[in-house]
Amino acid sequence: LACVHAKEGSSLATLRDTPTYEKINNNDPSPSKNLLDEAITLLFAGQDTSAATLSWTLHLLSIYPKMQEKLFQEVAETLTAILDTERLSKKVLSRMTYLDAVIKEAMRLYPVAPFVVRRVTNDVVIPDFTGEERTTTLPQGAFACIWIYALHRNPNFWKNPDEFQPERWLSADKQNRDRGIEEGAYMPFALG
Repeated sequence: LACVHAKEGSSLATLRDTPTYEKINNNDPSPSKNLLDEAITLLFAGQDTSAATLSWTLHLLSIYPKMQEKLFQEVAETLTAILDTERLSKKVLSRMTYLDAVIKEAMRLYPVAPFVVRRVTNDVVIPDFTGEERTTTLPQGAFACIWIYALHRNPNFWKNPDEFQPERWLSADKQNRDRGIEEGAYMPFALG
């Protein structure tokens, strides 16, 4: 009903008025199946990705109690410091650098989208990284699968790639950072 009664100019009204969502019988006030499918995708995709990330993060912290304790200390100290002066906000959360590192590391090891598939819009030439003088071409219109799970565990980009190491995200020195951080090999949401 939210889409049926959406205010003109709102995103729900725009979605409702998109031609692919028009119904054959325009006198029927119920939403189309396509519109319901889209709404369900939006609701559950947003919820499921957050739940999966949180679950993996908690699982990893349960395996690594020292890291769990370090995170607990950071959260407790931050919240104690703001107790009487601030409310919990994005600004306060941004001060919890170890929390950010723990979540990034959990998403590196267990990305919510383990792979993505995209249609190639132009020919793409991929160089051979073995040192040989050959290439591979993906022709326009082909489908390319990017296996994010493997990219996040590739030893060419990550030191100790299968280990949970939140500290890898804390180094301010670019020389000591994992290549994956600097060269775009971290894409837990497929860069979207």
